Amino acid sequence: MNAKSIHRGESTRTRISAVLLVVLTLIVMGRLCAAEFVQVDDPQTIANNPAFNPPQVAKIAEYWIKPEGSLYIPLTYSVWGALAFIARVAQPDEFGSFLNPWVFHTANVVLHCITTLIVFAILRAIVKNRSAAWVGAAIFAVHPVQVETVAWASGTKDLLCALFICAAVLALLRSRERNRGVILANVFTLAACFSKPTGIIAPAVLLIIDTLVCGTNWRRSLRTLWPTFVIAVAFAIVGVIVQPPLMTEVTPLWQRPLVALDALSFYVWKLLWPANLGIDYGRTPARIIASGAIWWTWIVPVALIAIVVAARNRLIIAGISLFILGVAPVLGLVPFTFQTISTVADHYMYPAMLGVALLVATATTTFEACLQKRCQEPFSGKRFLTPFFVGCVLMVFLLMRAFAAAGTWRNNSTLFANALDVNPRSAFSHTNWGVALAKHGDESAALDHFRQAVAVDPDYAFGHSNLGGFLRARGQYTGAAAEYRELLRVYRKQRNFDPALGVSLQQVIDQLEQLAARHTTQPTAQPATQPTTQEAR
Repeated sequence: MNAKSIHRGESTRTRISAVLLVVLTLIVMGRLCAAEFVQVDDPQTIANNPAFNPPQVAKIAEYWIKPEGSLYIPLTYSVWGALAFIARVAQPDEFGSFLNPWVFHTANVVLHCITTLIVFAILRAIVKNRSAAWVGAAIFAVHPVQVETVAWASGTKDLLCALFICAAVLALLRSRERNRGVILANVFTLAACFSKPTGIIAPAVLLIIDTLVCGTNWRRSLRTLWPTFVIAVAFAIVGVIVQPPLMTEVTPLWQRPLVALDALSFYVWKLLWPANLGIDYGRTPARIIASGAIWWTWIVPVALIAIVVAARNRLIIAGISLFILGVAPVLGLVPFTFQTISTVADHYMYPAMLGVALLVATATTTFEACLQKRCQEPFSGKRFLTPFFVGCVLMVFLLMRAFAAAGTWRNNSTLFANALDVNPRSAFSHTNWGVALAKHGDESAALDHFRQAVAVDPDYAFGHSNLGGFLRARGQYTGAAAEYRELLRVYRKQRNFDPALGVSLQQVIDQLEQLAARHTTQPTAQPATQPTTQEAR
């Protein structure tokens, strides 16, 4: 058999492996294509976004000029805008949206498949073992913690960001001319940052790959990758300006490393035992400090760091480093708004899964080498089957868990029912479900969830805002005034409280008290506030 035939056969096996990866991904994620929009960011970002109902090029272009919702992600909004032209329907749904959610969910599944194939190519280039690379990419594709990012229509930003980061890595690994690879890496880094602020980790990811995997001297690597660091710094500054954290309490500096280590420990646990997955784990700094968990959960991540220091295998060091780096922006070292709900969330793990995939591929390669040495004979056909069989044992469990997790994203009812099963004290879930129920006309159930939201967390501003607006719209002015007083109390505790907002809210409270004093029971023409929900970004 000549070299050309061998190469042709290898290419065919690689293509078959890629097809199998896509099929495996669709088995788990395919059901998400028929999911609905949910009451977690989707109404604001896509479903009821005026720029998309109907889609207008001029309005979509404005996202490149100014941030929206405290995020500057113009490339993501441009992708949503393009999809809106495809998703446009003649008649609006019950909430006034002219967009078919299936188009956006299908796009997410396609993006995830593309990223999975890029990860497969990256692993093949690194471990030089197609079957081991397949196992690593399969873990990336169907691990249950990946479901949230793919299932969530608003998760497109996370998918795009990770896709471009992985594309930058592949460009650096595959380019025959180093300068060309660096240029492509710069372009993909820029695209990642335009997709989501997390893209600022791209330069560090490239540095890890270039030094630990490619063996480039770190000084030389910095000299060639410096443009990507300039891009990252620029976008980091933009992020600080447009997305200041809205928090009532800020974790003291000395406690933040412990909070970060606790988050890392949580992520490691979910990787090893992906059960009880939900949109709100309620793992806030205040709660882990009060529970005492913060004083011992640091052991696991410190052990990981010790492995990095002690390990002689560069790929193990690279894999663990990429995993930690992938979640670094949202570990709590720098406060962010969603920390008032939970420091940890499944969709924060998406870029970190590249490191996990590398660790799995490296472990599979090592396992195969050990078997080959023990058997002391060539594997030939077994070379593919052996690591694949080993991975199947784990894959069956992951497939079952991931398939079940995907089912919880079918609609608002399934999503929030699962969320409250995982965390019954989730004011975030109670409020969002209440808003969704109110839109469906189930006012009694909506009111119950609004009341439970403020009961489980008296400092949850969105709970008081929605309950107050709900009561006012129905002529219950005394109760509405009480909720707005609570809302004002919570707002005043925020670091960047706007006094003008306080004055405006006090005027609303005074108006409600006057209406209550007149014993007026007719609802006002407009509620004091429209339903609002906290963004899970």
